[in-house]
Amino acid sequence: MKQLLLAGLAIMALSCAKENKPSPTTLSGTISGSEVQKVVVFGNGFDQELTVTDGQFADTLDIPKADYYRLRIGREGTGIYLEPGAQIALTVNTEEFDETISYSGEKAAPSNYLAAKYLISESLMDFETVYASGEPEFLAQNQKYTDACVALLKETKGLDQDFYSKEAKEIEYAHFGRMENYQEYHRYLGKTPESKSFKVSANFYDALSGIDFADTATYRTSQNYKGLVGAHFSRLKEDILDADPEAHDALAYIQVVDQGLPDGNAKDQMLASYLQFGLKPDARLEEVATAFLATSPSEENLATFTERYELYKTIVPGKDSPNFEYENHAGGSTSLADLEGKYVYIDIWATWCGPCIREIPSLKALEADYHDKNIEFVSISIDEMKDHEKWQNMVTARELGGIQLFADNNWSSDFVVGYGIKGIPRFIMLGPDGTIVNADAPRPSNPDVRELFDKLI
Repeated sequence: MKQLLLAGLAIMALSCAKENKPSPTTLSGTISGSEVQKVVVFGNGFDQELTVTDGQFADTLDIPKADYYRLRIGREGTGIYLEPGAQIALTVNTEEFDETISYSGEKAAPSNYLAAKYLISESLMDFETVYASGEPEFLAQNQKYTDACVALLKETKGLDQDFYSKEAKEIEYAHFGRMENYQEYHRYLGKTPESKSFKVSANFYDALSGIDFADTATYRTSQNYKGLVGAHFSRLKEDILDADPEAHDALAYIQVVDQGLPDGNAKDQMLASYLQFGLKPDARLEEVATAFLATSPSEENLATFTERYELYKTIVPGKDSPNFEYENHAGGSTSLADLEGKYVYIDIWATWCGPCIREIPSLKALEADYHDKNIEFVSISIDEMKDHEKWQNMVTARELGGIQLFADNNWSSDFVVGYGIKGIPRFIMLGPDGTIVNADAPRPSNPDVRELFDKLI
């Protein structure tokens, strides 16, 4: 009898498991305009590719939970809200993507809201204009955008209470996140010389005083809260750097995150995200490694850091630089050995890279000001071979100076791999003997680069 009872309980447990499994979501669509081969839905650990045939697609998605996801259609992307069991159809013209995307179906209201919200952001939150503006103007525009999002949320029909409550918090987190970012972004985008050392007013952050920046549960579930927390600790790091000119960027960041967050997922993600690009192969690399190990990283985070640390040990100042020999736009090829006896300032870039293109005027000015010094300016494109002609044409059309080279295997080129380059533009300064002066040198637009040149040359 006892065995039968246990067997019955086991069957009931299996039955419950089947009943509780989320129903698949159905997503279909009609795409007009330019030809699209595939649609990708991703987010929350989910990633699925849907095939497009003659502008039509339809498939089921076993999404893990009701939440915000991302939808990529060709080269365009947008936010979408999906729920298990929902049946959603979309239409879009890729020639006017954001203006034409529309959803239908019983659970389509949240996605239509997100599409409308994005159009509001385009009209009210031009990134460069808003962050370059003065503090009163920024605060007014930030509030105006937040108010518009709240009004849209209230007037959108068909939203259930769960989404409404979740989105209201997302709007709030985004509002405060923009405030946390303002000082740093204004320093970068401000139009006046004073912008570079700009500090917000004494009571600027009073509105954020009630926020718990160590809410690790919310960190797991809210992208905007995650962004807010990231911006907050980045700002605290900048405060340390402002107060102490000798402070080190990575050490300051590790300090504020380690002190502000408990051990666990949030701290791991914050440090992993920062160190992916913030770890530098400089003279204080060993100190950074020691500080990071003291944060009790997860095994996965430790393994990732260790791999990068082992590479960076080989490219600290004074080490021999990885070599290169690449096609020269002017004809033939050029190697690092050909430049022996001169300082070499290297720009790793690509024709598709917006930030790289924005550095061109500053790079030209730098070349002009130091043209009679013992330094060579080398630009290495990591475009794919299919864009070789585009590279040739851009070098000619923009009258790019210095030595213009084309790497042999884009991101996988030995020189790029040797420096562990994960993002561009990247600038490198080498000495006349081919040793590394700075494996992550200041950009041409950064005044620090002239200080570096003047010290060396």
